[in-house]
Amino acid sequence: MFTEKGFLSEKYPPDRVLLQLSLDIHFKPTQAGGWTFEVSDEAAAKLWSMNETSLGARQLCREISACFLFEGRELPEPLRVFSYLFMSGLLKDPPAQRRKETWFRNQFLICITWKVANEFDLRLSSGDATRIKNSACDAVVEGLALNGYHLSDGAIRHLLHSKKPADVRLREETQYLIGEATRIKMSRPDIAATWTKPPKAV
Repeated sequence: MFTEKGFLSEKYPPDRVLLQLSLDIHFKPTQAGGWTFEVSDEAAAKLWSMNETSLGARQLCREISACFLFEGRELPEPLRVFSYLFMSGLLKDPPAQRRKETWFRNQFLICITWKVANEFDLRLSSGDATRIKNSACDAVVEGLALNGYHLSDGAIRHLLHSKKPADVRLREETQYLIGEATRIKMSRPDIAATWTKPPKAV
């Protein structure tokens, strides 16, 4: 995801991933070898209720509806109503995204640093004056550099320790994401197994 061209990520609103995890909306393989959405009626109703206030919900409503219609599957009732109103131009647009585009990048950096620290029993970070660099921050910086993406350990350290309200919220949301991902891995290993292979376009 990090190359000399920068951080490569889908243009997702930040709340989209949170919604997918918390509502258990995921991709499943099709018999034709592709991928399709799996969504419950309850999750569809929640997305419908949020589609005018959340960019992530609007994006999911659009993509799931388009996927179901293309495949000839019956839409859950809330998404059938959404499709009619959306195509008729009768829905109010959600408010513009307020978070910076770097929000996902920073979440990812925190996630992989915490993971490296946990799996290899390393300190999260070392200070600038430390001569031997062997913290999780240092390992992540070195690993990214091998891919052509250069970042200072201080930049990651800031994300991990900053007391700015936005950075505190970022860490709290990241912790929630990790918790939800762990829950799905434990309860739905069949779904978690598909995460190793990114879904292709339907």
